[in-house]
Amino acid sequence: MPVKIIQLPGYSDYPKDSAALIRQVQLKISLQIPNTDLVSFVDGGEEHNIHPTHKKKMGLRLGRIISGGDYAGTPFVKKLSYTHGELKIEITRCEELNLCGKAVLKLKFKPGTKELEIKNDNLKKNCLYISLKTKDLLQVSYGYQNYPQDIGLYNELGYPLSPFKIDI
Repeated sequence: MPVKIIQLPGYSDYPKDSAALIRQVQLKISLQIPNTDLVSFVDGGEEHNIHPTHKKKMGLRLGRIISGGDYAGTPFVKKLSYTHGELKIEITRCEELNLCGKAVLKLKFKPGTKELEIKNDNLKKNCLYISLKTKDLLQVSYGYQNYPQDIGLYNELGYPLSPFKIDI
């Protein structure tokens, strides 16, 4: 029997980054247990309301996924690689990444952290490409906050990319 895990929506009143950590665990579990998929609602939360009042968007998304006509769940990072000065982030459950609003990656280097706004030029099919002049990249994150802002990456069906934090 298929199981759908609803990823926590955005909500700022949790202890620091605790919701972000739980979202990571939800994704990990959905990948480890057969017939289990993650459905993200990270784009539907309310900053100070743990139970968002606008549930129709999530209900429609979940209904489309359960009906079996779309992907089994939310798009997520399948593979991250760095070669020849370019970071490539490959997304599964996605044929075409779309930018719907502002999207920001956080890149952690040995000397510090840099925020990078994603542009359409960074997108090609289901991949995100970032040119880097240094090999000192330690970590890449996207939407890794309790109440994420700037999470404008979606697949062609309008499903949000699951937030992530990946150590290199």
